[in-house]
Amino acid sequence: MLWAMTATRRGNLEGSIRQRSTGLWEARVAVGTNPDETNRRRSFYGRTRKEVLEKLQDSLTAERRGISSPSGSKTVAAFLGEWLQEVERSLAPKTFRRYRELIEHHIVPEVGRIKLGKLTPHDVTMMMRRKQDMGLAPRTIHHMRAVLRRALNVGIRRGELHRNAAGLAEPVKVADLDVALMPPGEAQDILGAFRDHPLEPIVALALWTGLRQGEILGLRWRDVDVERRTITVAGSLQRLGGEWRLLPPKTRRSARTIAMPAPLAPVLTAHRDRQHQQRFRLGPAWHEEIPDLVFTTAIGTPLTGTTVTNRFQWTLKSKDLPVRRFHDLRHGCATLLLASGVDLKTVSAILGHSTIAITANTYAGVLHSLHADAADRITRLLAPATV
Repeated sequence: MLWAMTATRRGNLEGSIRQRSTGLWEARVAVGTNPDETNRRRSFYGRTRKEVLEKLQDSLTAERRGISSPSGSKTVAAFLGEWLQEVERSLAPKTFRRYRELIEHHIVPEVGRIKLGKLTPHDVTMMMRRKQDMGLAPRTIHHMRAVLRRALNVGIRRGELHRNAAGLAEPVKVADLDVALMPPGEAQDILGAFRDHPLEPIVALALWTGLRQGEILGLRWRDVDVERRTITVAGSLQRLGGEWRLLPPKTRRSARTIAMPAPLAPVLTAHRDRQHQQRFRLGPAWHEEIPDLVFTTAIGTPLTGTTVTNRFQWTLKSKDLPVRRFHDLRHGCATLLLASGVDLKTVSAILGHSTIAITANTYAGVLHSLHADAADRITRLLAPATV
């Protein structure tokens, strides 16, 4: 069997690749000048030339850096199981559940049986392509790769790996979220549809401030200063393991204090008065699982996001208005702020995005249309002077 002419050399390391009669590709690396030193020779096998070339280059890089090539019988599945146990306490419960779902339902079935040290960027790339062919959403595939990359970085720090196969894999293109500008007339129709409705303060708060649903439902009266017209976002309401919990903000910028638009003040004041009256009427029957919540059921228990969303959409339909997701109120607030001339940095801070880049990417289409509108305005302004 002849070795391929293509060879890789680094210092006193030499690697070669050939295709065996069975069709399998073999990459061999030899350390030292004597190729007969079989104890200094290592072979790698794969279905394609690209796959074994990656394994060969891994070994050459490791040897050059004085790092032992990853070995052992630990599989990717076993490694990820250990990693999940380690990070569980440091992650928000919702985030941990998402990580576990991606690993158990998508990553492990595809590459779990591969030995950790033999996982290649090609393996990860092919995993993502297979998921794409199966119709999995590009954003989910992107999250799969991100979780695997984060886990493998831990393996590198431990010395179990010398490169991150997920980080080097070819990423799946994720299309920017297409968020359309909410016309002011539609926003006014939505506010009108919920006037004197039990959901009026929640819908108004979402549309006027852009708070996330979990942030709204997790507000406590200590976070709302009607007199000074400020709202402090200090957490998010979630139901975990059958219990309601107020979780801390996901990022540093998610914890924020924003100005309360003037029309919200009387809406929230009226809501607070009604809630006080209801609490007084029920007496001991008023049940607060989490004290001081701004928004509760008729007996004081926390509101579920599903209930709010269903009632929101049912009301829109009953009023012959376009049925939107509840989260569209947040987008509506952002697009209306941008359309009214509020700068991107301020909008990003109001929304609590971790970076201004997230705001720019999310509302790229809206910004483009606003730039075109700005060009039309300056044209109308200057055109008479150029005639």
